[in-house]
Amino acid sequence: LYKKGTLMPANITIENGLPWLTEKKDGRKHQIPQAVNPAHKIKKTACQVCHAQWSFNDSGISLLRQDNDNFNAWLALTRQGDFEVEQQLDANLFDNNGQGGAIMTDKLNGREQQGIWLKTYLSRRWEPVKICRDSHGILQVCRTILDLSLSYVNKDGKVILNAVKPAAAYSAPQPYTPHTTGRAGVFFRQRLEVN
Repeated sequence: LYKKGTLMPANITIENGLPWLTEKKDGRKHQIPQAVNPAHKIKKTACQVCHAQWSFNDSGISLLRQDNDNFNAWLALTRQGDFEVEQQLDANLFDNNGQGGAIMTDKLNGREQQGIWLKTYLSRRWEPVKICRDSHGILQVCRTILDLSLSYVNKDGKVILNAVKPAAAYSAPQPYTPHTTGRAGVFFRQRLEVN
């Protein structure tokens, strides 16, 4: 909702008290609809609590840094959600008869380095939205984000770290914003409490 004095992006203007969005591509204008449902007056609830359509919850996330190119155990798990990792696995397992490297780009400094990061889940579920309160007492969509373990196998195949877990405090559900926004359903009021 627009509130007087609120900072807005450059392509949003106020005309006759209403916000308008101007397309950057061709300059067409669109009036931004304003929320008029009484539910929008609830101050201690984030928008996604009612408007998220569904959520996924990953449990038991395992991250493995592997510096050698013995990827046979990953034959059934080549779809990793990272194009570079998938290319490495495909090249090692299918294209080069197992002859390839274990090299990927460090996402922080942009340089290639030895080893690739692999990921698996104990379970991945698409399910109804989970609700929790954030540190300010506001209802939020939440999921467990740091339910993970880290492992590391060096170039010689030696296990250096084996399923190291973060402190328990970090594995509690955390607020996040799902990318499944839509109309609030008729049963949105059922979401207005922690579940």
